[in-house]
Amino acid sequence: MSLQQTQRPAEASGIFGPGEPVIQTHPLLPRAQIPQFGETEGWNLNGVVRRPARLHAAAWTLVFSRELDAPSWNLLARELSMIMLNPRHPAVTGTGLSLKPAPAHPTSVINELSHLRRLARWAEQNGLPHELGAWHDNDLRRLVRDLREQMSLNSVRQYIGTLKMLHRYAPALTGHGLPCDPWAGKSARKAAQAPPSAVVSTPVIPPEQWFPLIRAAWTYVHTLAPDILHARQRYQDLLAQATAMTFDRDIRLNRWLEGPDTPIPVHADSGRMNWSLLTVMLGWRPSCTATLFCRNRAGGRERMARFDRAVANGHPTTTGVIDDLAVADRGDGTTNAWHPGLSPRAIALELRMLRNACYVLVVALSMMRDSEIHEIAPGSIVEYFGTPAIKSTKGKHDPNLLVKHWWITAPVAEAIVVAEQLSQRDDRLFPPMIRESDEVARSHQMLDAFIGHANATSARAGLDRIPHGTSRPHMFRRTMAMLTDQFPGSEIALGIQLKHIASRALANRSTQGYANSDNSWPSTWNRPSTPPDSGGWKTSTTPTRLASQSATAPEPTACRRPSTASSKPSRPAGAMPPSNGHCCVTPGCPSGSASSTTASSTTTTPPARSAWKTLSFPRDTKAPCKIDAARTAAPTASSAPSTSLSGRQSSGPS
Repeated sequence: MSLQQTQRPAEASGIFGPGEPVIQTHPLLPRAQIPQFGETEGWNLNGVVRRPARLHAAAWTLVFSRELDAPSWNLLARELSMIMLNPRHPAVTGTGLSLKPAPAHPTSVINELSHLRRLARWAEQNGLPHELGAWHDNDLRRLVRDLREQMSLNSVRQYIGTLKMLHRYAPALTGHGLPCDPWAGKSARKAAQAPPSAVVSTPVIPPEQWFPLIRAAWTYVHTLAPDILHARQRYQDLLAQATAMTFDRDIRLNRWLEGPDTPIPVHADSGRMNWSLLTVMLGWRPSCTATLFCRNRAGGRERMARFDRAVANGHPTTTGVIDDLAVADRGDGTTNAWHPGLSPRAIALELRMLRNACYVLVVALSMMRDSEIHEIAPGSIVEYFGTPAIKSTKGKHDPNLLVKHWWITAPVAEAIVVAEQLSQRDDRLFPPMIRESDEVARSHQMLDAFIGHANATSARAGLDRIPHGTSRPHMFRRTMAMLTDQFPGSEIALGIQLKHIASRALANRSTQGYANSDNSWPSTWNRPSTPPDSGGWKTSTTPTRLASQSATAPEPTACRRPSTASSKPSRPAGAMPPSNGHCCVTPGCPSGSASSTTASSTTTTPPARSAWKTLSFPRDTKAPCKIDAARTAAPTASSAPSTSLSGRQSSGPS
């Protein structure tokens, strides 16, 4: 049932007409059907305004139900939303309000509606009237006092900001909003006694969780990806060649049983016959299994018995569509294949885990926001000022959705190349893989699924167990910023990479907050002491080195390629390493090198494994930078080998 079909009687607004479109400032999508102000159930913005890639369709609707059912609350919610979405509406400016011309993002409006619901619920519990004009300043102070007992100071600050807005917007509200502001002359932050913006409350990921997680993701992307991608291609080839059931079924079965190089597929866990995969290997579609090996028919039982006898007599068997998998070091001196057998069901699972591993590396080592990562499309690696970078859309605090660039290291470039081979969409690098009809993959579910799978398979795959703990996208950004800050002169680089560039500088107060150290990490490095009068700046020139890292630390090799020759395609070629030769200042860094950094110089030891292959990145000629046009000796993509990002380049055993 549509929202228009379930409208409730509504109070008339003295400011806006019921037939006015609610979106008059935002850029509209083609054939947009704009909701009208008189719709009291909700305003569905899907197909009206561009929705961020990480949001589901349900999160793009302004809902005025439940606590906002009362006519007075419903009208207040719609008028507040209308003002925020159209701050320069003639009816708004006609009341004397002079607001910033930039309209609010729909997610900001949805957050304010959430605050209104809590206000309505609190008013109902405390016997206050629905009309805000009847509230006193003591009621507001009591509300804030109750909120302090239930949420953090930053959350209280947001509610105080909502109360201040209801007072400031009073001339443009039919019910005249709040008559007073108990915190006049104070900002919402000071009124809530919240910490300054330079203090970031986002926790970091502890080192005992960070290191094994990054190593596991890198092992998947760099070492296991060729096996997974090759198995997928092999199974797709089998399906492409499969046909409907033919009359030569018994002839094919005889040939298969007589051939020494035609193994019989069995399940790795139970050793029982994998009849579905066997049907596909014989050249028929999976749906023919019920006809070929039917237990309710004498012919089916006889064929099954023949294969059972062949296996009992020593006929070769296989547990997957390919053999010769990468070898995992189990830590006790023994080795084994990293997977017992890549059957079709296992391939589907490992493809999702590989996608999740690619996401882990990108979110951990690029310092991009989760929303910016979901905006990445295949083919987004470009050359930006002579260095590989990701091109994506920055949405936070930027209503124009400008295209920005994030410089990346070789592991991130390789993760994106692998993710491009997994994505089935032209506009999303990380789309859902279970339900392809879904529009968004949930980032926290990808992280949790990968950690759980890595721990469940750590023994056979040679991976370190990842301790239990919370890992969320914004925590990776905070952790990587803290790690990068351990190098002198890093604040400007952090400001650029975090997109904290202020109007007159290359960093702002939030940059320092992201880079603040955490108590869980001091044991990992020997950080120089800061003089008491230095104001928080690191003035010592003592070398900053990881305590557990030596200048010649080799790359951990949880898995390695077999020494025997293989006809499988090699891993995707990596990208050129950055000038600092290091990506995450962690021991066993995925970039394959270790760095010792001082205030005056940086020395990098050669990587333990074979060198990265060089990719030819398309240069972004639309980069919004005036300096770029003035460069006279800029490196071009033509100086590098012409290797396609989506293609493969043989690199031998890794």
